[in-house]
Amino acid sequence: MRRVRSLGSRSVLTLALVCGALASGDPAARAAPGDAGAIAGGDLIRMLAGDQAATLSGLRVEGDLNLAALQNVRRPLRCQSCRFTGRITGTDLIFERIVDFNGSVFEGPVDLSAVLFRDRAGFEGVTFSGPVTFGSTRFLADASFAGTQFQGAAVFDRVQFSGGALFSDAVFASDAGFQATQFGSGADFAGADFEAAAIFASAGFGKKVSFARSNFAGAAEFRGAVLSGGANLGVERFDQGVSLEAVTAAGSVEFLGAALQGEGVFNNFASTGLLALDGIRVLGSNSGLFLDQISVSRLTMDVDQIEVVQGRNVQKTVLKLVEKSGRESGDLALANRARFQLLDLEGEEKEGFWRWWDRLVFRDISGYLVRPIHPLVTLAILLLAGAMIRSAGSLRLGFMSWWRSRSSTPEPPTLRGKLRAWLLLGEKGVSRVLEGLSRTLNVAIRRKAEIKLENRERVRDYLMAGLLWGEFLLYKLVFAIFVLALGNSNSTVRQLLDAVTG
Repeated sequence: MRRVRSLGSRSVLTLALVCGALASGDPAARAAPGDAGAIAGGDLIRMLAGDQAATLSGLRVEGDLNLAALQNVRRPLRCQSCRFTGRITGTDLIFERIVDFNGSVFEGPVDLSAVLFRDRAGFEGVTFSGPVTFGSTRFLADASFAGTQFQGAAVFDRVQFSGGALFSDAVFASDAGFQATQFGSGADFAGADFEAAAIFASAGFGKKVSFARSNFAGAAEFRGAVLSGGANLGVERFDQGVSLEAVTAAGSVEFLGAALQGEGVFNNFASTGLLALDGIRVLGSNSGLFLDQISVSRLTMDVDQIEVVQGRNVQKTVLKLVEKSGRESGDLALANRARFQLLDLEGEEKEGFWRWWDRLVFRDISGYLVRPIHPLVTLAILLLAGAMIRSAGSLRLGFMSWWRSRSSTPEPPTLRGKLRAWLLLGEKGVSRVLEGLSRTLNVAIRRKAEIKLENRERVRDYLMAGLLWGEFLLYKLVFAIFVLALGNSNSTVRQLLDAVTG
């Protein structure tokens, strides 16, 4: 009772509110921020200085709150759904027990620099109306800022998170600084909105960090960061680019489905794991990917969008990495797409006849031996051409016979009669073409050419034999190219070919 008299009548009200908060165990019964009554900041300081556990709810804390004078807070501090109207200062302070400001509103600036939180720190659903600074602060246990609204600048530079750091669904309306911050036990920024610049330069992540579903309206800076556990950067959008220059990663770094507006800088990126750029959408004419001097164990990306990579030599290096990664992981489809794009780029660098030859023979006909559809289409065209050539004579004779009979007989008086005549002509033409196709197929699938000279005295017969030999060899060549391309694109066929040739 002596302590209560020394604190005065205002503290009696405070203690009553504390007891009311303790009696209500239902979180839904908490008052809205600031609606359960008011308390002066100085009274709260005196409570904490007297080693009292502060368990408040829905209070309005008026005036500035200088926690730095306490130096060490040994009791739990809970002020859920409270409203703080003044400035909060707590530099060089130690919180020995849990700190819980969940659902509270801080209307003034908050400076908790160089603070030590030994136990859990809860700032879930908090609204910081002014700037907030946690520079050089240490969180030895879990720290949660899930769903927190940072309406002013948020400074977390050189902070050390020894426990989990939860920023999921947080909103950063102004600049967010995490420069040289250390996330020892993982970090979660899933669904966070960064409406201004987000600076994670030289930050260290001990476990995999997630930015899934996040949005970066300003520049996203990860220059020099260390991603020891990898990162999920499958964000919804980067509106002003992203920089992972000189980043070091040990796990997979994934940009699956991210929309990029601006420059994506990966120069000097190094990883012993996977860099996955699959599905990244580069938007805008001034956007692109910079991947110079990267060193990764595996790299995957949509190779059909290789033109967004800046620099022709860099494009070729990236395609070689993607091809190597695809073959090592057993993804032959990805490896073959990368090889086709690589050889196509190299073919474009040739000049004159050799460029034309590369495009026609190696790309369009053989598909660089990785796309079996190309030689298959070529084979079909050759067979159709052979059928038309073989049936050309009979088609010409048939048409002339039809024309003569048409001239000598009166034209059918009815439309049905005319249609029947044309259908009959078409049927005969198709029959002749099919006959020519059958003869052509017989040449194509025959093991030996079986070409004979009817008259060894005529040069014409030698020329015809030479053409037939050329046709026979051309079919065999295109078919062999098709088999090789099919083997390169199908692991089962590849194994069969190796068994036959091995």
